[in-house]
Amino acid sequence: MNRNFAKIILSAQQRLKLFGQYLQLDLFYFLRGGLWLTIPQVIAYLLGIVRSIAFANLAAQVVYGQYNFVLSIVGVFAIFTLPGMNIALTEATARGNYAVLSEVTWVRIKWGAVSTLLCSAVAFYYLLIEGEDKIALAIFMAGLLVPFINGFSSVQSYYNGLKRFDLSSLISFGLSILNTTSLILLLWLQQGLVVLILANLGVQLVFLWIFYRREVRSLPVTQKPDPNVIHYGWSLTWANAINGVALYLDQIIIGFSIGFVELSIYKIATIIPEAIKGVMKMTGTLVFPKIAEKPDKQVYSRLTRYRLGYSTVANVVVVVILILLAPFVITMIYPKYSDSIVLTQLLLLSLIFGWPATFFLTALQARKKIRAIYRYNLLSGILQIGALLILIPFLGVMGAVLSRLIVRWGTTLYLWYEARRL
Repeated sequence: MNRNFAKIILSAQQRLKLFGQYLQLDLFYFLRGGLWLTIPQVIAYLLGIVRSIAFANLAAQVVYGQYNFVLSIVGVFAIFTLPGMNIALTEATARGNYAVLSEVTWVRIKWGAVSTLLCSAVAFYYLLIEGEDKIALAIFMAGLLVPFINGFSSVQSYYNGLKRFDLSSLISFGLSILNTTSLILLLWLQQGLVVLILANLGVQLVFLWIFYRREVRSLPVTQKPDPNVIHYGWSLTWANAINGVALYLDQIIIGFSIGFVELSIYKIATIIPEAIKGVMKMTGTLVFPKIAEKPDKQVYSRLTRYRLGYSTVANVVVVVILILLAPFVITMIYPKYSDSIVLTQLLLLSLIFGWPATFFLTALQARKKIRAIYRYNLLSGILQIGALLILIPFLGVMGAVLSRLIVRWGTTLYLWYEARRL
C-alpha cells in the first residue's frame, strides 16, 4: 500500500513538472511559496474578520469608528517611516546584499521621528480645540510607537528577498493571532480606546523586534551595505507619497466631517474586499524575486499574456461569486451593519482586475521603473484625493466607495500600458 501511495505521489510530481515545463513556470516554487504565503495569510485575514466581528458585537459603533480614525491618522504620517524601503530591501536581498537590513531599519526609525511630531500636533489639536482627550492620547501614543514598528517590520521584506515566505508569513500569522486574542479580551473587559490602540501597536512592536534581533545578529560583518538601496527606497517612498496619503484619506474625511458611526459602517464594508485584495497581492510577492533575479528577460511576452488571460477570467469568477454571497455573509456576522452590504458589493466589483494589476505593478517594481511607478502613484493619488473631495460632500460614504472603484479601474489600465513595454 505504501509503495502504491509513493508511486502516486511520484507520478503526480512528474506530471506537475511536465505541466510546469509546458507553461515555462517553476510550479514547485509557486506551490511551495504559495502555500507558505496563502495558508497563513488567509488565516490572518480570517482573524481580521474575527476582530471586526468582536468590535461589531462588543463595542459601540462610535468606538470602532474612533479606533479606525486614530489608525488612519497615524497611517498618513507613517509615510515618513519610508515604506518604499521595503521593496528596495527585498530587491537587494534577492541579489545577495544582506547587510542592508540594519541600515534600512534605522534609517526608517530615524525619519519616523517626523511622523511622531506630526501625530503630537494633531493630538494637541484634539485635546485643546475639540476637547477629545481620549482621541488625543491615543494619537499621541500611537505616534510614539509607529516609527519603531515600521522600522522593525523591514525584516519581513528581508525574508521575502530570501524567498523565505514561511518566515514572512509566520510573522503576519503570529501578529494576527496575538492582536486578535488581546483585542477580543480587552473588548470583552469593556476597555476604552486608548487601551485598545496600545494593545494593537504594542504587540506588533515586541513581536517584530524579536524577529529583527534574530536576523540582525547573523548578518555578515564584512559585507558593506549598498548605498543605492537607500536611494532607491527614498525614490519609491516619495513616488508613493500621494498614494499613501490617499489610502487613509477616505477614513479621515468620513470620521472628521460625517461622523465616527458612519466611519464604522464604511470600515465594515471594506473588510472583506481588502482581505481579498491582500490575497491577490500575495501573487506579487511570489513573482517579484523571479523577475528581479533575471533583469534581462522579457516580462510581457506572449506566454505572459496567455497566463494573464486565464488569471483575469478566474478573477472575474471569484469576484462575482463573492458579490452574490456578500448579503448573506454580512447579515450573518455583522447584524448591526446592514447598511454595509451594498458598499461591500461595490468594493468587491472594484477588484475585478486585481490579479492582472498586481502582476503589472510587481513587474515595474522588480525592473526599477521608477518613473513609471511614480506616474502610477501620482495618478492613483490624484484620482483618489480628487474623487474623495468631490464625491463625499455630495454622496457621503457612498462617495468614498465610488472613488475606490474609479481609481482601481483607472490605474489598472495605466499599469497595463506601462507593463506591456517590459
